[in-house]
Amino acid sequence: YRYMPSTSTMFSFDMSPYFEDPTRYMSDIAETACVIIKCVSQAGKTEALLNVLGWICEYDRANTMLVFDTLKSGIKLCRNRIRPYLRDTCGINNPNNARNKDPDNSNSVFDIGLGRGANLTIASSKSPNDLASNPVKYLLMDELDRYPDELNGEGDPVQLALQRQLRFRGMTVMTSSPTTFENRIYQNFLLGTQQTWGCICECGAFMSVRYDDIDFKSDIPTYTCKQCGQVYTEDDIKGLKHCYSEPKNKQPFTDDFGRIWRSYEVFGTLCHSFYTWSGLRRQEQAAISLGEGSLRSFRNTRLGEIYVEKEETVEINELMMYAKSTHTESTIPDDVAGITLGVDTHDSCLFVFTCGFTLNAK
Repeated sequence: YRYMPSTSTMFSFDMSPYFEDPTRYMSDIAETACVIIKCVSQAGKTEALLNVLGWICEYDRANTMLVFDTLKSGIKLCRNRIRPYLRDTCGINNPNNARNKDPDNSNSVFDIGLGRGANLTIASSKSPNDLASNPVKYLLMDELDRYPDELNGEGDPVQLALQRQLRFRGMTVMTSSPTTFENRIYQNFLLGTQQTWGCICECGAFMSVRYDDIDFKSDIPTYTCKQCGQVYTEDDIKGLKHCYSEPKNKQPFTDDFGRIWRSYEVFGTLCHSFYTWSGLRRQEQAAISLGEGSLRSFRNTRLGEIYVEKEETVEINELMMYAKSTHTESTIPDDVAGITLGVDTHDSCLFVFTCGFTLNAK
């Protein structure tokens, strides 16, 4: 029943095909307990959440909580997107809509009546009172990595929100662009099935097409299949089949009912409707010139990649691209039972000392 107000056409996943599978599992409350999406910013996450709200209104009206990083963000989205969507598409508080059922007349931006005794609560990750409100069956959390670490000594806001679902066999949805390895969206991603959006090479290999693997040396950026060596341009990649990888985590977290957590990651290089490789390259160069903070933001929000601090990386320069040895043995002596290598690192070279051990006491 969903029509896009800007074009009056039926909703489609053509612009964001990577949200189709996760959205399908968001209504699979029999087998799935949680859906985690780690992806770039401004690539359709809000539309996916609106689709879930539409499904709830149509098929299972129950208490729902939508948690934002700040209350200001929640109020803005509620007024500009959620209220109009619930009115025009779901028939909430729209007497002119033939599908209008149990209209909500509160006009509140925090607590919206969905009918049949169900409410949609807009909550802030910074408010313990919001997160400790009424029990909810559906819990939707956006921009997880922007949540505070702790709420006034009351603990993790995510865990506080999850406590609202203890009565129900409900559904949890977590979305966010990533920040660091230690933060929430990545850690929760590891608990799930760990599936990556990518494409299939002509040789049958799955390609994740990470930004750092794209060759920008020529005028036209290219990506090379790591299995067969086939070289693709961005237009070539667009013509290939796109899909999620098989689950990397064969034993994802399960809840008390045996339902699993499903997790997905989407990189900016394959968000063809929103980003181009050459555009991402220009944004990276601009971010580098503006400093490390801008580069961090670029990798997190535009690439959907974890940012690694500069001191945590290892640069291999030209002086380290060769090996020099002062003494080597062509073969290992027969009586050597074990070998230990010690490495001393320098800016321009590595010193390696190799020592063999024998079982012979002499």
